[in-house]
Amino acid sequence: MIAAERNRHRIVAFGCAAVVAFVVYLIVPIWLSGATRYVAAYDAGTVALLAIYWLKFVHEDPQKSRDRAAADDPGRNVVFLIVLLAVISGLVSAIAIIGHGPKVHTELEKWEAYVLGVIAITAGWFLVHTIYTFRYAHLYWYDDDGDGTECGGIRFPGTDQPSDWDFAYFSFTLGTSFAVSDPQVTETRVRREVIGHSIISFAYNSVIVGMVINLLAGIFSATTGGGDGGPK
Repeated sequence: MIAAERNRHRIVAFGCAAVVAFVVYLIVPIWLSGATRYVAAYDAGTVALLAIYWLKFVHEDPQKSRDRAAADDPGRNVVFLIVLLAVISGLVSAIAIIGHGPKVHTELEKWEAYVLGVIAITAGWFLVHTIYTFRYAHLYWYDDDGDGTECGGIRFPGTDQPSDWDFAYFSFTLGTSFAVSDPQVTETRVRREVIGHSIISFAYNSVIVGMVINLLAGIFSATTGGGDGGPK
């Protein structure tokens, strides 16, 4: 019953984000490129989903975190794959419109492309680590063998009742440094998750660094008259 309720909330969250994205796609001027309209819709939907996740599902109370994480059903893996594919498509489209920026006809359109692209990449980064926050919470609290005890797998100094903020700390630390800090991973199943998370984080961050360098070089070239401006 609880799992069904959690699943319903998840569907509602994704449905709301999808509606926001669809509405934005419809109201963006049709003379803009399809990629630009898609990125604008992706930005709106991703920001809406992040807002719902952090306002509705992230709990400071360890018991609420435990109840939600323990009730997550196997469909969470499907949700994770859908989110990951959406983030990848948003990243690729964002890079495409940023690269197309110098080719548009007006300065305003160029900066619109840059801003939309940067928002997409930033929101996608936050979404990846937010999803992993819930995955780590589920791994910690879910009773997978039915013996009435949680699995654990992560030791948080100072508490044996971690809240969602502890899991967010663990997830976002991995996302920025590709390594854990003071929490200690104690089980292989969590280490497998950490490996995948670290690889995704490294790849995503590498793309961001390369894109930023290229973008800044293009802007500098444009302002100094050294080229047509913008990433190649």
